Amino acid sequence: MPVFPSLLESDRLLLRPYRSQDAVALYGAVLESRDEVRPWVLWTRNILSVEDAITYQRHTAVYFEAMESLTLGIFHKEEKRLLGGICFHLCEWEMAQFEMGFWIRTSETGQGYASEAARKLIRFAFEDLAATRIEMWIEKDNRASRAVPEKIGFFLEGVMREKSFGGQLQDFALYAMIRADYEKEKEGIIENRRSRRGLYPAHPLERG
Repeated sequence: MPVFPSLLESDRLLLRPYRSQDAVALYGAVLESRDEVRPWVLWTRNILSVEDAITYQRHTAVYFEAMESLTLGIFHKEEKRLLGGICFHLCEWEMAQFEMGFWIRTSETGQGYASEAARKLIRFAFEDLAATRIEMWIEKDNRASRAVPEKIGFFLEGVMREKSFGGQLQDFALYAMIRADYEKEKEGIIENRRSRRGLYPAHPLERG
């Protein structure tokens, strides 16, 4: 099993596992963002107090140690402010394939933090974890979050219709990046969205 570093660093960000001392900041970030993230980030529905945030941090630490789910806080490098979180869950280590999720607190959206964090974690996955495939499942109507994989070189592979999620049936856009895509992205040869749609024709629900 590969060793995951205690810290990943990008131009503006630090990515690291949550610590117990982050509980107050985590609760505050969830509280200010509850209306926006609650429909998509299910665990935030259970963060109703600082004590709940502590419990969440402990759970993520257990899963991280077991390498079953790798949850990282996104922190501003200079201000040390908690901006959101990013994770690999559903880790399939035999073939090194992962599902990625992310969230950014409401007061910090629109500044490219999600894309920057995703790029850093993706680079680490392909370079250090020998990843073969990374997926993002994003609710079809969540346009702000869908902009992230589209911006950083993921392919839209289709729409999963009526997938069970949070006790409801919802349509999800499935994005993926495989090693060949990553090698192109790393060299700066990212095909634009139109050409990607040509390789992976839009699902009927995506045609407008």
